[in-house]
Amino acid sequence: MPADTLLVFGFGNGCPDVSVNAHSVYVEKAWAVAGRADPSAAGADVSRVAGLGSPGMLSGPAVIGRLTLSWR
Repeated sequence: MPADTLLVFGFGNGCPDVSVNAHSVYVEKAWAVAGRADPSAAGADVSRVAGLGSPGMLSGPAVIGRLTLSWR
């Protein structure tokens, strides 16, 4: 039973990874055609967005919780 659950969980986690990687190849090719030939810059941009989004994602529930409690 636990092995089956882990298999399903791993498959479910792996499918989005494959699709994201496939899409990133497409985006890198599109940027190269558009004149931005440095593919490592795309990774740096993604890293910046993830770095800025993570604190917002973590602090969002606390901020929203305080706002909803102040409306009562």
